[in-house]
Amino acid sequence: MSLSPPKFFTDVENKARRQWDQLESDPVLAAPWHQLFRQVQSPRHVLSELLQNADDAGATWAKARVENGRFEFVHDGEDFNQETLQSLCQFGFSNKRHLHTIGFRGVGFKSVFSLGRRVEVVTPTLSFGFDQSRFTQPIWSSDEKTPNETGQDLKPF
Repeated sequence: MSLSPPKFFTDVENKARRQWDQLESDPVLAAPWHQLFRQVQSPRHVLSELLQNADDAGATWAKARVENGRFEFVHDGEDFNQETLQSLCQFGFSNKRHLHTIGFRGVGFKSVFSLGRRVEVVTPTLSFGFDQSRFTQPIWSSDEKTPNETGQDLKPF
């Protein structure tokens, strides 16, 4: 992983930043987002949402654990591309086209904020996070190391 984000990450980040700038300039527009965001924050849904995301990424295994007060979820599914990252960074919109699938509302991943104000995502090629204040705007973590850079293979723990 390079110290700078790939172009597609920057494109997604910039789009999310523009949306948040617009929302923050219009409290009436922002109010429904914040209200719905508070409603989807439930620790009861975190594991099922992350398992669904792993399944969507084609994972053959997934593991979850809590270590030193930190929740960690690992799987061997595909890395993000522009479309899947964009979908993760939207709210109330999903790239899943069929209403008979799980995850078509585009709000499930946001349940992870019930565990803390910051969510970190580390993949073989990306390292970024989300802050609860702008929960759909990814923030690149240039100082983070991916599992491959630290000599660890992605495998069940």
